[in-house]
Amino acid sequence: SKITKSEENRLIIHAVQQRLDASRLAKFKDCLKNTNQKHVVDILEGTMDDKEFEHLLIDNGMKSELLNSLDGRIATKLFPQVFTSAITNDIMAQNTDFKKSTKIIDAIGRRPYRDFLKFCECLEVLGMEHLVNEMYKRNSCH
Repeated sequence: SKITKSEENRLIIHAVQQRLDASRLAKFKDCLKNTNQKHVVDILEGTMDDKEFEHLLIDNGMKSELLNSLDGRIATKLFPQVFTSAITNDIMAQNTDFKKSTKIIDAIGRRPYRDFLKFCECLEVLGMEHLVNEMYKRNSCH
């Protein structure tokens, strides 16, 4: 039978945990944290449950819909609440709204679940509730 992307990711994480001793695993986690991959650390440490994990799996259809719907307003709402200055600078360095939106969506997928919820709240405040409803319907993550 075919395994889901979530199950596949968990198998990979389990393999990493089994092959690294405590010292090497700690170094690996530090590297992940330093490259905006803290969500992987949360998964490794078991602090992210399945509900939280599912928000990382925004499918390509939903990503396309988000990219076609977002505008610069989402960035100004999200930056102070969610993103570090390094992520903000990376996003703002993009020369089009589409490229900025792409960076935002990619970054949200690497943030903790609470930041995903803030992203959804920002969408709702901006009158984009339909996008939030569609994400929840597709991923059953609410």
